This record gives sequence, structure tokens and C-alpha cells, in this order.
Amino acid sequence: MIVIGVLMRNVFSAPLIGLDEICGYFLIWIIFVTSPYTARSGGHLRVEEFQALLPKRTRYVVQLLSHIFTMIIFGIIAASSIITTLNNRGTLLTTLEIPFPIFFIPIIAGLSLLTLEYVIQLIHFLRNSKSVENK
Repeated sequence: MIVIGVLMRNVFSAPLIGLDEICGYFLIWIIFVTSPYTARSGGHLRVEEFQALLPKRTRYVVQLLSHIFTMIIFGIIAASSIITTLNNRGTLLTTLEIPFPIFFIPIIAGLSLLTLEYVIQLIHFLRNSKSVENK
């Protein structure tokens, strides 16, 4: 879509009105709606090489804090996206006049599901660490 927009604007002198907003909307969908799946499948970046160098007890604390802080940070971002949407519920995007809340729905859904995924990962981490300690 971006290539078509550039061609239409530069080659044919006929820009496609609103293409930037549409591309931004689809980009938001791609990033935020797929983030929970990426987290579940282990696709987000980690520094496992550093953690492998740590003693077992220190590694456990670092991993626990990582799970907790990740969950808290994405929870805060999800809450702020909800607050931002509520504060801008009467606002329209400039070109296509799409209501702001519709534009933010995939962000709210993606961040909320991502936070939930990190809560689930923290629970699994705590359960697995207890089962390892019992063995």
C-alpha cells in the first residue's frame, strides 16, 4: 500500500488521500494484536546468555523480577491506552475522520492480552520453580 501511494503521488501526481492513516492503522493491528502470540511463543528478545552465567539463586531472582516488571509495565501501558482512548472519545483522525477510539481498539486489545499473557507466564514460572525445588 505504501509503494502504491508513493507511485500514485510521484509518478501520476494523484495522491491517495488517507493512505497514511490506513497504513498506520494496519501497522497498529500487525504489531499490537500479534504481540501476545509472540510473547507466548517465546519470540520476544531475552538475554539468556547473561542469565546462564549467574548462580542458580541469583538467576531465579532475576527471572522472577523480569516477569513481575514486564507484567507491571505492560499493565501500566495498557491502562494508559484505555485512559487515552476515553479522554479522546470525541476526537476524529484528521484525514479520514475515523473516531479515535476505533483507531485505538487494537492497541487496547493487544496490550491487555499481552499483560494477561505475562501474568500467565509469571504463574507458570512460579509453579515450575516450586516443582523444581521439590525435586
